[in-house]
Amino acid sequence: MGSVLGAYLGLMSTEEGAVAAARSALGPYAVQKADESALTSRERAHLAVARRWIGGDMTGAGSLLSAISIEYPKDLLSLFTGHQIDFFRGDAVNLRDRIGRALGGWRGDEPEAGFLYGMYAFGLEECNQYGQAADAGGRAVDTNADDVWGIHAVVHTYEMRGQVPDGVRFMRARRRDWAEGNFLNVHNAWHYALTADIRAAVT
Repeated sequence: MGSVLGAYLGLMSTEEGAVAAARSALGPYAVQKADESALTSRERAHLAVARRWIGGDMTGAGSLLSAISIEYPKDLLSLFTGHQIDFFRGDAVNLRDRIGRALGGWRGDEPEAGFLYGMYAFGLEECNQYGQAADAGGRAVDTNADDVWGIHAVVHTYEMRGQVPDGVRFMRARRRDWAEGNFLNVHNAWHYALTADIRAAVT
């Protein structure tokens, strides 16, 4: 699974050389003729996803991840990777529903569930369900203060509802949670700058 994670991270980077990096991460498992007899069915399913994506079929990879998430609703790797594929493809409905389908398999008091609510919040926001998105995003960041994807989803709800001063205050109050040490800090900084510029323009 460590090799699969490495492959997914390479592919999600969308950088030049991502496919080569993913193949390298999988090592001998990059090809279907590799011996998979020692692997679990879940591990084989993830290998199939990685190979499909490496082959250029992102849509098919997302569908295979949906099947994994239905069978294993607590598989955070399949949920997160599928969520990113939905984002790349602009599939707003599945951004919301992929995570929504899995929520029933979780207890609300599990710390990891907070990250699910961060993803769910973004899916809700992309489906124009801003109030529900703000609630889910608030739950996410209350559970894990440095959930930058959850913070990102909440910021979107402020922007889309025209609540610019509230968005600026939210970003300022949580600056230490989003500004450093994560892949989304530049993007969240852009949101912060945008909301601050809008506020300056209207005041």
